[in-house]
Amino acid sequence: LSKVEKSKVPIKEVITLAIVAAPSDELNRAVVEFNKANHQYRVEIKSYLEDQADWSKLTDARNRLMADLVSGNGPDLIYLEHLDWVNLAKKGVLEELTPYLTREGGIGKEDFLEAVIKAYEIEGSLYTIPRGFTLNTLMGKEVVVNTLEKWTFADIKTLMQDYPETALIYGMDAYSFIRMYMQYGEAIFVDENNQCHFDGPEFAELLTFVTQGENAFVMGFSPRADFLLNKYHLLKVDITGLEAYQMYFQFFKGEGTLAGYPTADGSRGVLLEGSEMMAISSQSTKKEGAWAFLEVYLQGEVSTYWQMPTLASAFEEITGKAMTVEYEYDKEGNLKYDKAGNPVQKVKTQYGHYDFNADIYALTEEELEGFYELLKHAVRGNSESMIIQIVIEEVSPFLSGQKTAEEVA
Repeated sequence: LSKVEKSKVPIKEVITLAIVAAPSDELNRAVVEFNKANHQYRVEIKSYLEDQADWSKLTDARNRLMADLVSGNGPDLIYLEHLDWVNLAKKGVLEELTPYLTREGGIGKEDFLEAVIKAYEIEGSLYTIPRGFTLNTLMGKEVVVNTLEKWTFADIKTLMQDYPETALIYGMDAYSFIRMYMQYGEAIFVDENNQCHFDGPEFAELLTFVTQGENAFVMGFSPRADFLLNKYHLLKVDITGLEAYQMYFQFFKGEGTLAGYPTADGSRGVLLEGSEMMAISSQSTKKEGAWAFLEVYLQGEVSTYWQMPTLASAFEEITGKAMTVEYEYDKEGNLKYDKAGNPVQKVKTQYGHYDFNADIYALTEEELEGFYELLKHAVRGNSESMIIQIVIEEVSPFLSGQKTAEEVA
């Protein structure tokens, strides 16, 4: 540090970053590093959760942020966690990013995984890019899943009827299934004019289906043991990294296939859940400063403990490491060979899922192709959708036995 006259210190423009809850360590660190390096702008975080230890007040915090946006006193940047950001984008609250991404010398869409950009575009426009992502879907026994030509909600009902003694899905409850159904079947209930129709037979049938007996959904901590005992057909899988992708195939002893979520058109669905998402407010008067931070933020290092990076260069680096083969040597430094005369690969890491732990070896070309095929079919996850929130809230009286399916519909 050096002492200088106050008049010679440049005054930075303040960029306000709004967040509903408490900022993560990663976000705090990104802000500090930007503020140290940038001589024109300074980012200040504004949390709308007054008591950051009381998460029951999230709705109040959301409402305070919405009130600021409506009154014109909103922030320059919005951290999108706990917000129905798709709704905000469609209402013009969020700035379209394509003009910034096409500037010469800056980052562009091509710097990110193509599947992520495709999943997060809304009618050809892009309002946010996740820094990290996970994939979640259903995986099942190949001998069962591959007998079905398509994979619709009707097919999943048939599977349940054909195997009444076997649980349908491990790792989901009725609420989770309804949320998933709405994610892929919202168009069944919401028409192109945004008119909702929940009073028809389809929604009542959905509610009746999720309570068709205790075997429909199973929650627990012994999925591997229950799988070996043939107690369920499908497992909800959360692919947080390439190791997790490899582990799930070992979990099914080579007999598993990625069934996907059932969809209205019969395709097998995969949800791409983005994380660490941020957008520029369309009413900001300091959009250049907001973009200056967002551009740096998107290129920052991402923790890969529970997610994968969306930046293509970072993902390729992870892939390269995962595919690097290492071998075992004896005490004399000689390469070890197995009984077939092949060099013995070294275990890269171990990865587990509740009661199962797998040895993870170097990722193969075939495994990588399978992962990219899965990624290619992924669609945007949007669990904060206001419609989904309303549906989950309204079905609670039915699931607790206080209302009939028809009354809720």
